[in-house]
Amino acid sequence: MVLLKDDSNALSTIKGKLASIVSELNEVDSSKAVELCDWYLEKAKYFNKHYKKERFQKLPQDIKRGDIVWVHMGINIGDEFSDHSTKGHFGLVWGQQGFMFHIIPLSKQGGPKSNTYIVDLGKIPGLPDNNTFAKLDNIRAVSIRRIKRIAGQPGGKIDLNTVDPTLVTKINDTVKDKFVI
Repeated sequence: MVLLKDDSNALSTIKGKLASIVSELNEVDSSKAVELCDWYLEKAKYFNKHYKKERFQKLPQDIKRGDIVWVHMGINIGDEFSDHSTKGHFGLVWGQQGFMFHIIPLSKQGGPKSNTYIVDLGKIPGLPDNNTFAKLDNIRAVSIRRIKRIAGQPGGKIDLNTVDPTLVTKINDTVKDKFVI
């Protein structure tokens, strides 16, 4: 194994690719270009921590289905759920497989009434004071490294089952209706 710092050919290749990224971003709003570069740097840090098998950050306690956590979704393409400028987003844990979690993004915007993949959860204590919507049309699997504690919450999370267990049932029924044949 040769480290990048010791491989002049690979280092030169990467510098060329970085220059190409800058070239691609020349016609983009400068604040958005900087935001994207920040995301690339954050992904490089995630990659490095994973590669070195470093310990995970302090996680919410006993993460389970129905827990609301803070998730760094990153910058995504088109209508995919993104964190533009927010450094994370609230998400509902729906499942876990090893170090991967299935997350339902939560939003304060419901979207068009014709979108039947959005579940109105109402006001959730501990979240901003407006209705919260579960975006079933944007469920995604994320690494445990993207999950953070919610500041000021006991255990670093909000347990939706404790807030109102009927909400988890409501989401489950919608998932069955929309995704199960």
